[in-house]
Amino acid sequence: MYNMMVTMMIVIYSSMYFVIAKEMHLKESSDRKKYFNAFAAIASNRSILAFGDSLTKGVVVGDTIHPYIHEVKRQILRHDKNINITTVLHGHPGASTKSLRGYMNMFNKNLTNFAFVLILCGTNDLVCQHDKYFDAGAVAESIMGIHNHVHSFSTHEKPIYTIASTIPATNSGRCYPQINEKLREKVTSCSYPIGLIDLEHAFNHSDPIQRKELWKLDGVHFTSKGSDALGRLFFEAMLNFSYNIMKPGVVQLPRYMI
Repeated sequence: MYNMMVTMMIVIYSSMYFVIAKEMHLKESSDRKKYFNAFAAIASNRSILAFGDSLTKGVVVGDTIHPYIHEVKRQILRHDKNINITTVLHGHPGASTKSLRGYMNMFNKNLTNFAFVLILCGTNDLVCQHDKYFDAGAVAESIMGIHNHVHSFSTHEKPIYTIASTIPATNSGRCYPQINEKLREKVTSCSYPIGLIDLEHAFNHSDPIQRKELWKLDGVHFTSKGSDALGRLFFEAMLNFSYNIMKPGVVQLPRYMI
């Protein structure tokens, strides 16, 4: 049975210093409570938006939907059953990153309601990877365009934070590592706080046990267990992000990967 113990590497960038914290386990402890309290201070009485393609919507079998955001909500309530945080699901199966940028416009009037926007996309762009005009950098730029749009609505009174994710290993094509490398570069040079979950390396697509438990037979979409594992990753990412963004001494728009 695949047992997911979340081990993270946090890289904090700023104009003042560079810090690496290795193998940080968020355990049930007083330290973990600090992380959740930091998250609650940011997200309480606001919403969390899960935005992306079919991996976000949670297509498991036919019309049966099992989105990762449900596990995010379960984790939140497990820590505080009385907390007021709403989760919103907005997944578009088959949508490219450019299409998703357009879909995000429908939230323009209420984007400030969201404390976090979790963005997972890019798999559908691999359909065009054999086109002679395919550009991995352009796909990464489209992904960052969604983040840039969200952050353009962020204010001091109601900041909006985004968590990006690299494209997970997939049977859809072999170009995702190039896109992911470009995305990592863009995230680490970003001018605003942003988190990045490295899904390319979080799950082992080549391991037959993990692949059977976490992926459907198509090798692209997640099973219910895979979606739940993804939800726990996003939850842990928000806790890490929240604690570090509010930690004394972290100044001048830190940028970090999770």
